[in-house]
Formats: sequence, C-alpha cells, structure tokens
Amino acid sequence: MQQLFATRGSVSTDIWNNVASTISREVFNGDTEADTIENLEFSCEKALGLPASLIKFTTNRSLSFRRSWRHIRSNRIGHRVIWLVNKGALQLSRSIGDSKVGECEAGMLDTNVPFHAKSECNSDGRFELYQLNVPAELFIAHMHDAHETTSTFSIETEKGVIVRRLLELLVLESGRIGERTAKSLIDSLLEAIADCISRDQSGLTKRLRLTDKRMADIKNYIMINLSDVDLCFEKVTANCNISSRHLCHVLKINNTSFSELLWTNRVNRARELLMSQTMRHYPIQEIAYLSGFKSATHFSRMFKSAYAVTPREFRMGSNSGNRIIEDSSC
Repeated sequence: MQQLFATRGSVSTDIWNNVASTISREVFNGDTEADTIENLEFSCEKALGLPASLIKFTTNRSLSFRRSWRHIRSNRIGHRVIWLVNKGALQLSRSIGDSKVGECEAGMLDTNVPFHAKSECNSDGRFELYQLNVPAELFIAHMHDAHETTSTFSIETEKGVIVRRLLELLVLESGRIGERTAKSLIDSLLEAIADCISRDQSGLTKRLRLTDKRMADIKNYIMINLSDVDLCFEKVTANCNISSRHLCHVLKINNTSFSELLWTNRVNRARELLMSQTMRHYPIQEIAYLSGFKSATHFSRMFKSAYAVTPREFRMGSNSGNRIIEDSSC
C-alpha cells in the first residue's frame, strides 16, 4: 500500500491540520476531530484509486469525522462508503438513527447524506479501518437491494471470509494489480459484500431453502458442462446426487423444466460467442458445437426461435453495430 501520511508522538496543530486535510482529500469533504493529539499515532495508506479507492486508517486515538449539508453542497460526489473495521469499533450517527460497526464488522452509507462517525479503540488501544469509496453507479449495479445503504454485517461469517480474503488480496498485491484485474477484483468484492448483506425483512440473514441450494447446484453443473453435447437429465441427477423425482420437484418449484433450462442457456451461450470479437472468425457450425448443439441445423432453428434472426444474421448485425431486437419469449 502507498503510505499517504503517518505520524507518531505528540503533534502540533499544523501537523494535525495536515492529518485532517489528508482525510478530506482522500475521502471527501468534512471536519475531522480528535479527543486529544497528545502521543498520537496515525497512518493513512492507499491501495487503489480506480475503479474504487481503498484506504486503510490506523490510529491509537478516538477520531471523529462529520459531514454536514455545508460539505455536501460544496462536494456532492455521490459515492457510497463501505467501512470494514478490523480493530475497535465505529459509531455512526445519521438522521435515520445511530448504529455501531463492531470489530470484524462492516457498515455503509451514502456520502450525500449528513453523518457523524467516531472511532473507538479496542482494549489494546488500537483502531484499524479499511474504507472503500465506491462510485454510486458501481455500488447500485452490485447492491441494488441494499436499501438506504444502512446494512451492517459481520465479516467473520462463512460468506464474510470471502470478503476478507478479497480485501487482503487487494491490499497485499495493490502495487502489482493492473487496471483490468483491479476492476474484476472490485466487482468480486462488491458481489461478496452483497451476499453478506442479503437479509430478510426481520434483518436476519436469509437461509436458503434446500430447494434453492439444489437449484443452484443444478444450474452450476449445467453451466459448467454446457458444451457437452451428451448432457442429459440422467447425468445431472447422477452428478448432483439427487433422484429424478427430486430434480423434477426442484424444477417445478422454480417454474422451469430441464429442457428449458438447458436449451435457453445454450442459446444464450451461443449468442455471447457470436458477439465476441475473439470468436468472429469461427464458423457458425463451430459456435454450435461449442454451445452444446449436435448440428448447425438444430442450432439455427433454436436460435431463430429465440431471437427472430438466424445466427449468421445476428453476427452480421452485431459486427456492423446494428441493434438486434431480442425475443425473450424463449
């Protein structure tokens, strides 16, 4: 990580002002205060800048940050902030109420809403926080169900472990991660966080029904083996370790059939391959085989039924930039 600022010991007012300005510059406009700046230890490190910034704060003092309407009017950035507390706790005050992000927990908020955040050191006198600043459009793309961005969740759960490991990877390898890789890792991190904050109306983590887990297993197996032209009902039951009767039951609950699940995904896979620039020189027949179709004729018939054009017409339209009108009735 790139160290932006670090200080140890009693500091002057000028040095503290530098601390406060560093926070405002790297985070967003607001007022930073400390209970005391005597024997202050503070460090601010940055791992990423794009597509989201990841910053680590470490201190041995209780610090507070306040963002008011005055700050918002002068710096309306519209970012969403995700705080991941590693040591200590973070007390949040907003118009919708107060909340506390404890050790090994995470919280989030909208920077266009006034708030007050105050750090609390742990029993060893340490506070450590990772802050992820995410552009609003990127946040919404992954966490559209995070109502009012007020969710607090643990990162010590089974799903939270994925969040921690992705975070550690971004921190440890930030100097060697390219822009495209960083984008993929941030997308994965946000998806992992979205899994953690999926809650029911009572605020408790949703427990997947057995049928939901079975459906996920079925879909995963089909997608992994989509190019297998001999993929069939019996193969799925054998490899997913479920009976034929139970497979029919799971599919019925999800308002689908094995045939629909298989062929819809195959047609969609073919569509992606036809649109891919790296596959543009592949013959249509090869695209059919890669998507699990045994013949180009069958592929063409299924594709036209789904998209109202033949595979060749679709590819020509995609390459010329013409918009293909899709028929989702398949």
